[in-house]
Amino acid sequence: MIVQLAFSKTKIVISIAVLVVIGGVAYLQFGRSSGPTYETTTAIRGTITQTVDVTGHVEAATDVTLAFERGGRVAEVLVKVGDHVKKNAPLVRLEAATQSASIAEARAAVASATAHLGQYQAALDTAQAQLAELKQGSTQEQIQLAKTQVSRAEQTVSDARVSLANTKVTATTDLANGYGDAVDALHEAYREADDAVNKQIDDFFTDDASNNPKLSFVTADSQAQIDSEQGRLTSGIILASLQSLADVSVTDQAAVDSALIAAAAKLSTIRDFLSRLNDTINVSTSLSAANQTSYRTSLNTARSNVNTAISSVTGVQQAIAAQKASNTAVISKATAVVSDAEQALAVAKDQLSITLSGPTAEQLAAKEAAVRQAEASVASQKAEIDRANANLASADAEYGKSILRSPIDGVVTARDVTAGEIVASSASAIALISEATFEIKSYVPEADIAKVHVGDTATVTLDAYGDEVAFDATISSIDPAETVIEGVSTYRVVLQFTTPDERVRSGMTANVTIMSGTRTDAIIIPQRAVFTDNGQRAVRVLKNGLPETVQIETGLRGSTGNIEVTSGISEGDQIIVNEIKN
Repeated sequence: MIVQLAFSKTKIVISIAVLVVIGGVAYLQFGRSSGPTYETTTAIRGTITQTVDVTGHVEAATDVTLAFERGGRVAEVLVKVGDHVKKNAPLVRLEAATQSASIAEARAAVASATAHLGQYQAALDTAQAQLAELKQGSTQEQIQLAKTQVSRAEQTVSDARVSLANTKVTATTDLANGYGDAVDALHEAYREADDAVNKQIDDFFTDDASNNPKLSFVTADSQAQIDSEQGRLTSGIILASLQSLADVSVTDQAAVDSALIAAAAKLSTIRDFLSRLNDTINVSTSLSAANQTSYRTSLNTARSNVNTAISSVTGVQQAIAAQKASNTAVISKATAVVSDAEQALAVAKDQLSITLSGPTAEQLAAKEAAVRQAEASVASQKAEIDRANANLASADAEYGKSILRSPIDGVVTARDVTAGEIVASSASAIALISEATFEIKSYVPEADIAKVHVGDTATVTLDAYGDEVAFDATISSIDPAETVIEGVSTYRVVLQFTTPDERVRSGMTANVTIMSGTRTDAIIIPQRAVFTDNGQRAVRVLKNGLPETVQIETGLRGSTGNIEVTSGISEGDQIIVNEIKN
């Protein structure tokens, strides 16, 4: 296979100039050292064309049988027998939803990669601007601004500290008020419970102040009577305890918390006693109806008083808990404001110091590193765009296999497929007879057959007229089966002359250069710079005077010894092609 590389003379001159400059710099820097020196070349953008050269013979034109490169379901047949068709006219289409989706996905990937490049470029511009500003030094206006920012930050810290102190005072006061309310609630709870036991149900018992109180009426439930008499004795003891709890010091907050817990429990005991006492009234055998009504009214009042006391105690407990949580939140928030202000002040002071003294070596190094990182990100994203464009080209090519096009100007002689039919690859679909007079039959070696396709263009020279006279041709068919020639597998390729020419005669020897692939705006390097590293193609890139191995992906190969790189390096990278030991 012979491969040609096509790019402008201007780019060749630039490349030679770059190599001369690089060679001179390399000599000055490393020529006198004992270490190795490197012969490098610059990765450039250009157009690379891959060709396949074969020979053949001119014969009288015959019919052409066309088949799809891949199988699938026929979506549409666009011609019928007898139709005249032009070169590249679509003849049959296969269903291609998957291929269309792949194209859309590949286009989205290109758009996404391009958008990310814009972001990386903006980051690089910012990093370069910051480095330039750092190197420039500070103006009087910048110094004054830095001093003003320090003053403002100091005032912010002072205000935040005052606010924190005020917050703590308010929190302490609010919590103390809550505990004052708690002590009041304990006193009120005692009064409500005392009224319930010693006033509202006083008539229910005789000797209620003694250690052996008795019901003042007869009840049919003896157990309820025993429980009620015991409950009255216990309630008297609880009342004394509640009175003692109410005398707790308001400043002893832990003691108040304990008193509230104890009071809630004791009030619950009294509440349960009153509920049991109600059972005795329901089965009383000695109370008149009027007395029963009176007793129930008094008992209901007692129970209401106790429930009110319980609600009051639990209410202040909840209020104290809420106040503590609120205090914690507001103090934490105020403390965070102080911390943020102090950090901002430290940053402002550091910035003032930098502004007054200028950048340190470490700061310059950090900014320079940021610029290099941003440059690397831009270069990497450009490579990602190249990869995405290559994937898009691949998806377009795969979609193109779903459309059978006429490789020549001709007439349809047979149509072997119908819409909806599933066809296999290489199965006859359409037959054409050329409107041209002559065609070229040639044989492509097995090693190159994957590079050529029906519809590829070619340049033809005939031995009869020499290399100065060229004719254009197009591949019209490729035999699916091999033809063994002198022990080598080859495949017959038929080409049609693009334009009839009376100088062409049957039997002439043709030298055919098939354009098997062309890529514009491709990254191009010498093929001799590429080697295999751990099973992957790689090159060595010279960065800061040191070689670095970079894995790459390659595409088309040019006949002048160049190769396309689809990912891994960027335009302008210095590629090592030879290492010279000193």
